[in-house]
Amino acid sequence: IYKNMKPKLFLCPGMAKSGTTTLWKILCNDNLINDMNYKETHYLKILCDLRDGNTDDIYPQDTKNLWKNYLLSRNKQAYGFDLPYNFADYKCFLNRNLKDEFQSVADFSQTISILPEYFLEEVRDNLCDDFDVKIIVLFREPIKRLWSHCVNLSYDIKGWHDIIKPPLELFYEYIDLPQFQNLYVDVKNKFEKIFDNVLFLSTEKFYTNQEEYYRLSEFLGISTLTSTNSYENKTFYDDNVLSSKVIEIATEKLLPSIEIYRQL
Repeated sequence: IYKNMKPKLFLCPGMAKSGTTTLWKILCNDNLINDMNYKETHYLKILCDLRDGNTDDIYPQDTKNLWKNYLLSRNKQAYGFDLPYNFADYKCFLNRNLKDEFQSVADFSQTISILPEYFLEEVRDNLCDDFDVKIIVLFREPIKRLWSHCVNLSYDIKGWHDIIKPPLELFYEYIDLPQFQNLYVDVKNKFEKIFDNVLFLSTEKFYTNQEEYYRLSEFLGISTLTSTNSYENKTFYDDNVLSSKVIEIATEKLLPSIEIYRQL
């Protein structure tokens, strides 16, 4: 039944701490994709940055340099990726990892969300002739997502730096930056503009509403996904709860992204 059809490629450019790990596991558990060593290779972001230099202002540059070197080593060991990264090798990797029966594969690298528009056009032009590309974007409530992201950066990346800022200091710093205030607007606009098949979902609504599972299943062209009532990879650290005053300030600062989220 799947012969003579292009294999499906599910790209999930979810931003950090948006609940994409659970969605990945749902697709794996339903035998729609192979459970590879890692859900994120960040191949496309590394390809873009190695070729074009720094192309985003979301993560601190020193963090990115350390992370990139780690990923190059890890990907070489796990997948045999050689330099230079290129689209031909990426497509070979995807084809090697197609789930036999359903002929589908996924890349859930969160850094796909921050690829520049011109590079996403290259992704489209290089992949859409060979794959039926479907984009799934999970938007978590913006304040909670950014706070989890800051806590994660502050606590989980210790050892990468000598000095780590406290989560609240990072949070106040980030809510003043246009790239974070407008993150959901920018992500939604560029993926809608460049790709034909894009589905935007609210993280909170998706994991608590069977209708959203039906909607995603229909979008992917599959039988109904097995639902779950919770999502993994949540960030819990002691008493790191935002005060109502901080939430009030953040609501004003992050309003462009909050308005996108409210529409879902």
